Amino acid sequence: CTYCDTSCVLKTVQGPWCGDGITNGGEQCDNGAASNTDTACVPTIFSDCTYCDTQCISHTIPSPCGDGNLDEGVGEQCDAGAQNTDTPCPAPYSTDPELAQCSYCNSFCQAITVTGTYCGDGICQFEVGEHVADYPTSCPDDCATAGSCGDGYCNSFMGENSESINNCPADCGPICGNFIVEYGNSEYCDEGPLNGVPCIPSYGGCGGCSYCGPTCQWQYISSNMYCGDGICQPEEASFSPSCPDDCGPMCGDNICSIGETSTSCSADCGSYCLGYSCGDYSCNPQCGESNSSCPSDCYCEDGICDPSEVESCTIDCPVCGDGAYGSGESCDDGANNGTNGYCNATCNGYVGCGNGTTEGTETCDAGTSNGCGTSECGYCPLGCRYLP
Repeated sequence: CTYCDTSCVLKTVQGPWCGDGITNGGEQCDNGAASNTDTACVPTIFSDCTYCDTQCISHTIPSPCGDGNLDEGVGEQCDAGAQNTDTPCPAPYSTDPELAQCSYCNSFCQAITVTGTYCGDGICQFEVGEHVADYPTSCPDDCATAGSCGDGYCNSFMGENSESINNCPADCGPICGNFIVEYGNSEYCDEGPLNGVPCIPSYGGCGGCSYCGPTCQWQYISSNMYCGDGICQPEEASFSPSCPDDCGPMCGDNICSIGETSTSCSADCGSYCLGYSCGDYSCNPQCGESNSSCPSDCYCEDGICDPSEVESCTIDCPVCGDGAYGSGESCDDGANNGTNGYCNATCNGYVGCGNGTTEGTETCDAGTSNGCGTSECGYCPLGCRYLP
């Protein structure tokens, strides 16, 4: 709007508008004029996607996986709609290996084939009629040597000649992959063909997951995604408040962060400065305070980097690579930054942490089990350093 001031000068005042980067009025979203778009985002088979149009209306495009329509363009191998499942199908027995299979569509629209038992798989299977009494009948390829210890199958249907782990451990030992958890034989899980298929950990330092390994032992994968890992994860952008350590100041996260002001982000800082003033022993660069304008509040080593300290106070305004640990840094090993076992080049994490080898300044490294929180990984934290 425009108005004429008392000096007869025409003034223009810009009010809130769709494209100013601040969600206000009846807007559902506002990513700024450069990011608002009428071009729809493209979801993946793993997640939906959301975009803000030029009218500041939010649109969510659902993932195509699960709609019952095969969309090979986004990586779908199948789509059974509500019938998508991560539970393996039961493969039937057959004398033809091609018929001893079943397939199912998992929750990520990937086709999984499970192969069952069949004549010719090298195992004489009494329970499906491949062998009757003491001589081969329906499947001589598998049962030609059946009935003797060492034939590769635990012949437990042979009456007085039945085998067991006691009289024939070579045949009757644990069989990883048969869906039977044989605790007495050191198995702790058995998920058949899914043995060895890693799980996907969820967001959060405590969001690890376990899966059955190829030797029927539980394996743990820790989550390397958490607030403070130096990566702005999609989950963090929707937090309220968000994660400024990873994503930087975000207008609209209800935090008046350094770098924001009541002018640049009224949603976060509009009334923030009303409760602060020079002399209250709280340094607030968001309100114009600095070491030069208010030394009683803003001083070196107060943990806040105000613009006037950038060159003079590396404790508050650290320089990654100077070897001094400062505010906002997770580490700083100076010239060793970027080397295995030492701080990375951006001073927000360690290089090589998670490779299973304790090196450099690390005090432990349990590989993918870091952060499991139990004796299984030696209580090694995600950062490969025990806290003092």
